[in-house]
Amino acid sequence: MTIVARIPWALALVLLAAPADAGIVKGPHLQDVRADRVTVVWEQQTAGSGSVTVGANVVPSSSARVHEVVVTGLTPGTAYTYSVSADGATEGGGFTTAPSDPLAPFTFVVVGDNRSVHSDHELVVNAIIAEGPLDFLINTGDMVSSGSSAADWQTFFDVERELLRGNVVWPCLGNLDREGASRRADSYRRYFAVPADTPDPERYYA
Repeated sequence: MTIVARIPWALALVLLAAPADAGIVKGPHLQDVRADRVTVVWEQQTAGSGSVTVGANVVPSSSARVHEVVVTGLTPGTAYTYSVSADGATEGGGFTTAPSDPLAPFTFVVVGDNRSVHSDHELVVNAIIAEGPLDFLINTGDMVSSGSSAADWQTFFDVERELLRGNVVWPCLGNLDREGASRRADSYRRYFAVPADTPDPERYYA
């Protein structure tokens, strides 16, 4: 099920087209946007350093496969473009910081349960992109069929690549996104950077 809410808000997200490169295998995608900051996440082919550039601001990231870079000092309600440089690749997109006015209207999409029929998932993603600028996405969970499957997670990020590089996503942990009999959420925590503000960090958040 997909719900599209249209509430006018002059906060355009800029989607920059960039060729896919094997150096960055997941992302970049945008998380935890606030009035003055955003978190940029990506996984690269091999462990190494990387950086995020927003305007004249370059934020380095030390050697890793999966990077979570918090860019701070941003202006509320402002559209930015960004780029990620890592593992010989440069990719980017755009985002808009949250407004300082808590009553400002916004436009968002709620989508979920996209786990296994990848052709339908791709159709939904393309339809969301065609709807035009959004302020954020909410995914209600069951993003993959098996949270233990690296291949399932790769397919999810491959299908959503163009959408997530230019739209902030707030994910929810579905039962299928957890891992096997252990019911852990290690992969989910690895690929998403949501607020760690509850006793069970990142599985639940506000």
